[in-house]
Formats: sequence, structure tokens, C-alpha cells
Amino acid sequence: LGIIGASVLMLGFFLPIVSFFGLISLNYFDLLTKVSARFVTGLVILAIGGLSLFLALKNNLKPLIGTGILALAVLIFDFMTYKKVLAQFAPLGQTGTTGTEGLSGPFGNAEALAGFIMQPGWGMYIMAIGAILLIVAGALTDKQPLDGPDWNRNPPPPMNYS
Repeated sequence: LGIIGASVLMLGFFLPIVSFFGLISLNYFDLLTKVSARFVTGLVILAIGGLSLFLALKNNLKPLIGTGILALAVLIFDFMTYKKVLAQFAPLGQTGTTGTEGLSGPFGNAEALAGFIMQPGWGMYIMAIGAILLIVAGALTDKQPLDGPDWNRNPPPPMNYS
């Protein structure tokens, strides 16, 4: 589970995380290279995925709980930040503030408009599943290893069929 979760988290760097009107989708790689270098949290997600993969391959599973929680926190922080940035671009009202004055229609405020315009892409859900898999892999109790075969033990006595 740890290897799968870490792999999915690293793959999520290239999956769509933000969708505008369901038509335009951006991933962390696009945000970092095309939009602005401010979106370094995508690199943090990629680094967390790499660290988690390293820990899972070393069979050190308990720290995966922390990396999974950290990945979920970064994903939530990113989505909230993107919504706030989009809400700043909402039409200005008559008083010069962003709010309900300049908006008409079904939207009550700029955050509702931002919620309508920007939805999480399916990659965001995939990365959240990967982070949850990391937490589950770290929380599972380790099974006791089975006793290996004792090759030095004497074989059982032969069966006497007479």
C-alpha cells in the first residue's frame, strides 16, 4: 500500500489538479512552468511522494503516516489558496472592494463565483487517495514474521507400514 500510495502521489504531479469551467485543466507541472514559479507546492508534493516511496521501499512504514498527513495538508492548502487567488479577480464593486456589489445572478459573493469557476481536477482526488493510502499503510500493524524452515532439524522417523 505504501509503494502504491507514494507512486500515485508522485504521478499526481502530472495529473490535472484545477479545472476552470471543466474545460481548461492545469496540473502542478503546468502551474510551475507556464503560470508562475510561485506554485512550488507542487514540488513539495513530488518530494513527499519521493520520500514516501523511499520509506516504503526500505520497509519503514510508520513515518508514512506523517507524510500522508503532510500531503493532505498541502493539497487542502493549495486548493484554498487557488480559490482565494481566483476570488481576487472577481469584478470590483462600486465601493472598490471585491464583493457582492459587482456580481449579479446566482452568485452571492466572489468566493461563490470562484467556487463555480474553479473546481478540483480529478488529479486532486487521485493524490488525496494516494495520501490516504500512505496513512493506511503506516497505520497497519506489522505482522509477525513466520518462522523460517529449520534445515538443521532431524527429519521425522520413517513410517512403519508393516
